[in-house]
Amino acid sequence: LESTFGFADDAEKFYQPHDVLQLPNGNIMMIDDGTNRPGCSKDVTANCFSRAVEYRLDWGNATRPRPLARVVWQFEFPLSLGQTDWQTVMSVDAFNNCGGSAYRLPGGTVLVAFTAMSQAASEHDANLTRTAYAWEIDVDGSDDGTPTIIASMKIPIPHSTAGDQNAYRLTPWSTVFGESTEDPLS
Repeated sequence: LESTFGFADDAEKFYQPHDVLQLPNGNIMMIDDGTNRPGCSKDVTANCFSRAVEYRLDWGNATRPRPLARVVWQFEFPLSLGQTDWQTVMSVDAFNNCGGSAYRLPGGTVLVAFTAMSQAASEHDANLTRTAYAWEIDVDGSDDGTPTIIASMKIPIPHSTAGDQNAYRLTPWSTVFGESTEDPLS
């Protein structure tokens, strides 16, 4: 299926999008899992990486064959495409094989989660603990446009219960059971 939008270059394209949200300013934010990115497939994941990414839809003008989706910011872990070459990122960065989420928080930061980290070599090991990762990032926090990690969390998911408590998205809550920042004793 041909898209209405094009990309300025191949590095801006997304593959296997999840949790796609249109923001109030019209931008699109999503998790780009990366499956089927050139050099990556569901069967060969050695050169796969995932990212959270925000696009600005540039409607352009009549001289361009079609409008462009342009990257506003992107977050990969642990390396950044803005500071590291494409091949190194593909061979080192985290690959989230399905799912994940990105939500803008009230203070302007973004909660990014990779909830299905690939561990294909031992997927059928009942003793394996799978891991989901979450980061709170400041997308405006650096001089070079690379998001800054404010906080991170590693969430173990025992393989034996993955079907019962599988992680697909991480949704931000303001409270778990009515907690607040107010001192209850004052």
